[in-house]
Amino acid sequence: NRYLVAPALAVLALAVALGGCKKKPKEEKAGTGDMVAASMKADMAPAVKADMAPAMKADMAPAMKADMAPAMKADMAAASSAGAKGGTHVIKFDRPLKVGFKYKLVTTGGQKGKTTVNGKVVPKQSQSVTFTYEAIHTVKAVHATGKAIKEEIEILEFKATVAGKTQEILAAGTKVLAEVVNEEEVFTVKGEKVKGMPGKLLQQIVGLHESDNVSTDEVFGPGGPRKPGDSWKVNVAKLLEGLKNKLKKAALWPKPSDVAGKVSFVGVKKVNGVDFLELRIRSMLKNIAPAMGPVKATAGTMEIAMSGLVPRDTKLPAVGVLNMSLKMHVEGEMTKGGKSFKLVVDVHQYSKQTKTLVK
Repeated sequence: NRYLVAPALAVLALAVALGGCKKKPKEEKAGTGDMVAASMKADMAPAVKADMAPAMKADMAPAMKADMAPAMKADMAAASSAGAKGGTHVIKFDRPLKVGFKYKLVTTGGQKGKTTVNGKVVPKQSQSVTFTYEAIHTVKAVHATGKAIKEEIEILEFKATVAGKTQEILAAGTKVLAEVVNEEEVFTVKGEKVKGMPGKLLQQIVGLHESDNVSTDEVFGPGGPRKPGDSWKVNVAKLLEGLKNKLKKAALWPKPSDVAGKVSFVGVKKVNGVDFLELRIRSMLKNIAPAMGPVKATAGTMEIAMSGLVPRDTKLPAVGVLNMSLKMHVEGEMTKGGKSFKLVVDVHQYSKQTKTLVK
């Protein structure tokens, strides 16, 4: 269930990777931007896949409210009026898959990055990309937890727009094999590994089970039947445990008191004759940052917002809709050639996914 896959997961599968570059800059002539480009790489991580995220009070994240992904804004504005259906409902996120399960995945989204050094934008590390993806997925192997670890993917459409130019990432009809190798997602086409932007986008979109054994229900589950309008806190300990599996080299790591999150049961919505439960998850983490090579992290926050639909009938497979927005803000400093530099990195990944069963 990509709608709340195991944390870090899939929300936190977060991987805003910042790493040091071995090539030394020319200290005499290097400008601020050159210093950073040479001494540090901001790799906008193939997937802040996301699934993590619990809620916080609206006033905790004004920035998130103001700059939430367009797809998510629309979804929130159209908030379900189906709360009319009373009674309690069992909310179950984890739904074991079986080999042979086939579904269609349609995703639109993007990612934006911005890096500044001493207040000046570094063009090479400040970029944005939007994408559209449509493909048929067939599960070929599952983990003991029931999550997919191998899928065959037939691309129907996969395009991205960078700097105003739209390009085809993978042609329609392309067969991609997605599988977990050494606890990492690997994508191949005719035996050749998919690298660069195509590989990173696939990581953001697909979301197989990797090393995280914390279940989604452990993190976000309500602990019993709930009725429309109910809300509850996430299990912070489990959320951090799951996130730790993804962000293994952290320069800053939050204490439980640095995490605030909430899950809300909006209501019941009927789509094509099937009842779905509409849920929202909000979360904010303070004092979190990845290792950044020669740059010393001094501050960092992560904000996650998700909303979506999961079948009311717990026997039905994990199909539905997921809107996700994940932001990370990191500040750091370094000294080079006797000069001090302050680095600020902002990364925002967002997407809207619709998964439907293919018979």
